[in-house]
Amino acid sequence: MASLAHRRQWAWYVSALGYRWSDTSVARSADADVFRFLDERLLGARVLDCGCGPGISSERLVARGASYVLAVDANPSMVRQARAHLRHRIAAGSADVERGFVDAAFFGALGRTFDLVFFKRSLYARRAATVSAVRAALAAVEPHGMVVVVHPVRSLLQYAFGTPARLRPHTAFHILNRAISLVAARLGISEYRAYSKGELWRLLSEAADDGSVQEVPTTQQAYAIMAITACDQVCSGRRAS
Repeated sequence: MASLAHRRQWAWYVSALGYRWSDTSVARSADADVFRFLDERLLGARVLDCGCGPGISSERLVARGASYVLAVDANPSMVRQARAHLRHRIAAGSADVERGFVDAAFFGALGRTFDLVFFKRSLYARRAATVSAVRAALAAVEPHGMVVVVHPVRSLLQYAFGTPARLRPHTAFHILNRAISLVAARLGISEYRAYSKGELWRLLSEAADDGSVQEVPTTQQAYAIMAITACDQVCSGRRAS
């Protein structure tokens, strides 16, 4: 039976109608920065792509060297699109697609571990639930594996227009996407939380018991990108401002 959080994500059904056009230059730039940061870590890695959407990033993860990607999304339309997009990877055994709401309970029932857990535009639940989900994700990665988070910045000006503020190829899509999400949240039919870099850092640090969080270098401005290394010792990282 679907959880309350699962049932309430109705904004995702609206987003799914136009998600195929979400692979803008800024989204591709964010992916490229993640791959550059991961470098050889990605070679042969088993990856869990949480909130995979139409499977675009999942495909790139395999193309960049991941040995296997499990793509998971709660929205049935996204799952259908991901299965179609990844059909050749699925046939080759290097990818699979499942429908699921990725929260702490999901990880508790997962029964397997990964080298990388990837959250791209998918941590929109209330803060406490998000902390629990990330903490559970860390428990599901191999020693010295990683959890990587790509999350929209809270500032609409930064998210849609950047600095200096000007019209950009993704501006219209980001404004529409943010508007749908906020209206749905106001109506109580969906959850949507966007964070500043500092807020995201504090959230992830709480999930990681204050250690091993680092900001991933990026030139794009619409998304904060951060990584948590699953290790016993506190890893060095630069605190986001």
